[in-house]
Amino acid sequence: MLSGILRWSRLAALIWWAGTFWAFMLYGLAFVAYPTLWVPISCTIAGMVFVILIHETGHAAAAIACGWRVLVFAVCPFGLHLPTRTITFLPRGYREDAGGFVASVPRSQARGTRARRFIIVASGPAACFVLAAAALVVRELWLRGIDTRLLVASNFGLAIAVQACVSGLISLLPYDGSDGEKLLVLARPDPERLLHAPCGWMATQLHYNVRLRDLPEWLIAAQRAVPHPGAEPDRHGEGIDIRRILDADRPDFARARERIDAYRTRYGGSAWLDSCDAYLAAIGEGDAASAAARLWKGEPDPGAQSMEHAAKASVLAVQGHEAGMQAELRAMRKAVRARSPYRNATFRDIERRIRAALRPA
Repeated sequence: MLSGILRWSRLAALIWWAGTFWAFMLYGLAFVAYPTLWVPISCTIAGMVFVILIHETGHAAAAIACGWRVLVFAVCPFGLHLPTRTITFLPRGYREDAGGFVASVPRSQARGTRARRFIIVASGPAACFVLAAAALVVRELWLRGIDTRLLVASNFGLAIAVQACVSGLISLLPYDGSDGEKLLVLARPDPERLLHAPCGWMATQLHYNVRLRDLPEWLIAAQRAVPHPGAEPDRHGEGIDIRRILDADRPDFARARERIDAYRTRYGGSAWLDSCDAYLAAIGEGDAASAAARLWKGEPDPGAQSMEHAAKASVLAVQGHEAGMQAELRAMRKAVRARSPYRNATFRDIERRIRAALRPA
């Protein structure tokens, strides 16, 4: 399996280099009046970006047409984060593809079919081939003229067609993470994968910082209906409930207290739960002494560091320690950025509530 992936990835690299060199030469011929190396280099790079943009637009347009919600539209190194309508620089570790990617989820369970997913994945390469065909048609129209300038311009159209074909072809090769590999997986019926699809949709939305309060009810219900043999009955679902209550525009702190206490009784404490507990006691109940006692005392949990710092900042705020609060808030923001480059509106509101709770020293 691994050797096959390596073989396809090497073929993809070979096609890319050959196509890029061909396009570079064509751009040079198209701009023979400007005998400088930088013109074809700039055109080759610009053509690559344009083709990637068209490729990802194909995915996004198909997702919208299929009734899916687009979360991120990325043409590396920048990504448009639709939930917060912000453009984000994506560090190398967060770039899911060398060129770009689109992250989307269905707006209802009925729209999350394998067929719709197949259409969304296939539409990226299809958009590239449509672009290549359009470029070739324009090139032929240029070639009908006898003006030398039109003959030169035809090389520009051919270069775009070459780059578009290369992008479409490479994306269809079945190497690791490519559209081709995804299409092969989708072509094989997999009842188990379909059964657990809601868990993947939930994980995708949380990964891209969709606010917990914005998660659709149908998805929460569908995720809870997925069987998890050997796992505690509804621990994850109950944790989501607590997060959603605290993430509300106007949190119901009394209800959150009931849920946290019930969760602790059923599953015990943790860095995440104790931090939510301390934050609730400080911000929701204004009890500095109780909040300080509820802080997590164990080893730091990498997955809950943002909430741990938020809880400590909230305790310091109600105690009137502004300098300490500021330090914890800085650490919270750093932890949030370390987990994801996309804006986190939940922790933005948490910070606002903590600052509003600051008491005079």
